[in-house]
Amino acid sequence: MNIRLMSFLCVASMTPMFLCADTIQAVSPKESTIVSPLKPSQRMFIMMDEPQRRRLLEDTSLFNDLGSLEKSFPAGIELSWKFSGDRAHCHYEVIISDSEEFSNPTIIKPPHSKHRVHNLLPGKKYYWKARAIYNDSRPPIETKVSSFTVTDTAPRILNVPNVDNVRDLGGWTGLEGRKIPMGLIYRSSGLNSNSSDGGKTPGKPRFNDEGRDVLMNVMKIKTELDLRTTRETASMKVSPLGEQVKYINISTTAYGGMFTEFGRKNFAMLFRIFTKPENYPIDFHCIAGADRTGSLSFLLLSILGVAEENARLDYVLTSFFLPRGYNNADIFSKGFRAFGSKDEPLYSLAERYLLDAGITPQEIVTFREIVLGPGLKLTPALKEHIELEEKLARFTEPLPKGCSISQAFSVDEEFVQAGKKVRLRMPLWPENFVRKSGATKDGAVAFYLVNTGRLPALAQITPPGNGDYFVGDIISKTTFNNKHNQTPWSAASFKDSPLAVMPGEQMILTLVPYGLTGQFTWGKGTSLPYPPYDAFKRFTAKASQPPTIDGMLNDAAWLNATELPLCEINGDAVQNPPIAKLATDAEHNTLFISFLMPDTTPYAKNHKVRDAGLWEEDSCEIFISQAGHNTYYQIIVNSEGNIYDGKKTDGKWDLTDCSVATKRAKDAWTMELALPLAQFGFDEPVEINICANDNPHTKLFNLTTPNGTFHNRSAMLPVILK
Repeated sequence: MNIRLMSFLCVASMTPMFLCADTIQAVSPKESTIVSPLKPSQRMFIMMDEPQRRRLLEDTSLFNDLGSLEKSFPAGIELSWKFSGDRAHCHYEVIISDSEEFSNPTIIKPPHSKHRVHNLLPGKKYYWKARAIYNDSRPPIETKVSSFTVTDTAPRILNVPNVDNVRDLGGWTGLEGRKIPMGLIYRSSGLNSNSSDGGKTPGKPRFNDEGRDVLMNVMKIKTELDLRTTRETASMKVSPLGEQVKYINISTTAYGGMFTEFGRKNFAMLFRIFTKPENYPIDFHCIAGADRTGSLSFLLLSILGVAEENARLDYVLTSFFLPRGYNNADIFSKGFRAFGSKDEPLYSLAERYLLDAGITPQEIVTFREIVLGPGLKLTPALKEHIELEEKLARFTEPLPKGCSISQAFSVDEEFVQAGKKVRLRMPLWPENFVRKSGATKDGAVAFYLVNTGRLPALAQITPPGNGDYFVGDIISKTTFNNKHNQTPWSAASFKDSPLAVMPGEQMILTLVPYGLTGQFTWGKGTSLPYPPYDAFKRFTAKASQPPTIDGMLNDAAWLNATELPLCEINGDAVQNPPIAKLATDAEHNTLFISFLMPDTTPYAKNHKVRDAGLWEEDSCEIFISQAGHNTYYQIIVNSEGNIYDGKKTDGKWDLTDCSVATKRAKDAWTMELALPLAQFGFDEPVEINICANDNPHTKLFNLTTPNGTFHNRSAMLPVILK
């Protein structure tokens, strides 16, 4: 065969390859299917009921593996197609849009015949096609248009490269069945790292270029609300995303800390950020997006009317990044219940919490209208507060000269403490007890009193003059008889008739001159509110022969001491609780504390260096201060006898003198601690709280209920040395 013929046949044999048309067709998702962007484990976790999730998170092995294995990123939705043809001379494009006409499409250029798309909106239908584009003059070919719908389930977990634990607060059902829209409020971990040089230089951004694009162009963030301390942020003033994003840094407490006086003021500041439409969309975060972020998220979801179970679910979903159990979420539920009745829904309790913090009904309405839309009915708690303000509106004049309200004392005891005479006078008023006061032009006087403390507040009233007065509460529309069961009150009656406001109560205490009673609508009279002596809780440390500090708890001092059972952190009684006991020496120079923790799951991290994070393992925490002072000291002892000691949250302070010993048995561990009191320099009676950590499940106990946070100064109660 000659060369020309051979060449012709070779060419002829190749011709059919070029005549066969290249093909491309969509493979997945199948047409018109409903697809979830979540990982199977995330979907299963959300689909569980709360008891199932609680059991899962109580399993030590699963609890510890959850975050490390799954992380917080979603799976995304995989688009795939099959191409047959000249792959070496073409590249792919994927076009996706939420409209069938492909208006405002997203165009992606993947290297292979599949691509995962992220951050699509739940419940929305999307259209897509893949295209093969040749590098020569051949026209591109593309798949038929295919469609799929994203599952309509909350929450929307977002994929922001290098930024963990990002979620949209939208998707949950809120008040009146209205669904919270997507794209308004986000929660995340920190957008930049914490300062690594002690607060001198801000940490570097965590996001990469793709992450920045998601934050700016998908989430469209306008405001970054940073909940970290200025030490963590190095007092930075500009968002790592740049000056086009408003940056607000408000250092924030968490968990039970949000229910303290400071915490309520703190969260009122945070809430007001969300009442300004120009701030949206907002992303809020701390560093991990778990604790401080979880606390604010629970409040916002509660105010919007999200079911309590779903608000707790939002919190524990952080477990796919950092394991977080329901014991912490329960702190929120129980903390809010202190602001209303047991029968009230969560949104109403959250309203009362914010109203108590100084937020107005209109600010709550504004936030709800921004997120849920206008036309929501005014809730009973907001109506009640508006009516209360209307009642106070008539008392616009200053108090008459000489008229006042001051603290009265039901308990008055004197004893020796570390060589000093000290005097215990109870009760101490909670902060901000007298919210408002004023008078009318014709001489009626009102004091708006709110007791947010855990003990009765006892008030001594000095009337404006020497006339006779009716005394009552215009909220409950009751009049009070004085100590002698008489009304009206004379000037002498006021001197021997202090009035008690019990924990959780509020009243508008009104003094009405005898001749003006017709201007007020009263109900039936009642006897004067006055608490029994035993309502004012305190502890006693009896003098005895000092115990030997060996951890054994077998000394006479402990056999004669009163058992003080610890409760669950929010006050619930527990079976077989930890037990504390108190004792002192004959001169009352030293306070002795014993502690017994029933425990069949020993857990220690071998923290042997002083001031290590002993709260992460089995440990006992003692908080000690003096009556009437805000400064307090913290001493933590783990089951191995190692110590953390600090002043408030500053671990640099050290005890100059203490003795401690622990013993561990098969089913419990014990501790003895001797604290010489002179080193504290107290001039007032000692006050304490004793708390405990039972790990690895972070079961928290305390002697006096601290509303979810051990660092609650108002939870400390006095110790009488006898």
